[in-house]
Amino acid sequence: MDNNSNDSTLAAANDIWDSFRVDVPFKIISENKQGLAHARRRGIEESNYDYLLFCDDDNWLDKNYLQLGYLILENNRFGGLVGGQSEAVLESETPEWFEGKKWCYVVGEQAGESGPLNNRTYLWGAGLVVRKSVLFVAAKFGFANYLIDRDGENLSSGGDSELCKWAILLGYQLWYDQRLKFKHFVPKNRISMDYVNGLYDGFKIAAYWLSKYDYIIFLKHQRRSKLINFVIGITKLIIRTDLNRSHLQFMIGPICQISPDDDYYFIKTYYRFIYKSYVGQADHDG
Repeated sequence: MDNNSNDSTLAAANDIWDSFRVDVPFKIISENKQGLAHARRRGIEESNYDYLLFCDDDNWLDKNYLQLGYLILENNRFGGLVGGQSEAVLESETPEWFEGKKWCYVVGEQAGESGPLNNRTYLWGAGLVVRKSVLFVAAKFGFANYLIDRDGENLSSGGDSELCKWAILLGYQLWYDQRLKFKHFVPKNRISMDYVNGLYDGFKIAAYWLSKYDYIIFLKHQRRSKLINFVIGITKLIIRTDLNRSHLQFMIGPICQISPDDDYYFIKTYYRFIYKSYVGQADHDG
């Protein structure tokens, strides 16, 4: 993705790819709207296959990363998103405080061992391997992004965490695998406490929306039948007077316990006859 670059990135990418002399399709897509979220969205729209990889411009993937990510999702039909661990490569000398703050830079291990990570409810966007059907199903049900990722000098965050929470609500599994390794390059202009404080500000803003997802994920894990959840959801829809798209999106999780296969037609029916009609009414009412 050429995200409105103003240097020789386009030519360099083509030259490097040609030097590999491999018979693998390669294309560069231009997205003039600045920001990580816009670049990823356009990349998703242009993609042709079932699995995606979010590789940022400062991620250096191990040579087996693609193959491992593919095999993990191919062998786990309920796996929705897969993440790995990273090692920092700093452009300048490592400050004493960096070890305690490295998680802000998406550096280190995401868990103590490989396995499902739904209890954590998120994975890093860097190096994230994604089953595209997660995005397809979420789009069908009208899920909307409330968070964006990096946008130029704006240190906003949370878009990748929001995607992970969508996956959990739709019945998919987050997965962490220690074999997926990449290096994360950190330029010297980002190695300061001022930059870390800017990241914290972005995290705080994102926490508002992410906490809403966490609440309904908690409700979803309560062992109630789909019928009871459905009745509770209908009751909420009837008694609410301030219906809007955000309320409806955050209610869909506890109402319907969807899994990629067994419950698909249940939630499809719910969406068509109830959810969609209330979204349309809310939009009409402004």
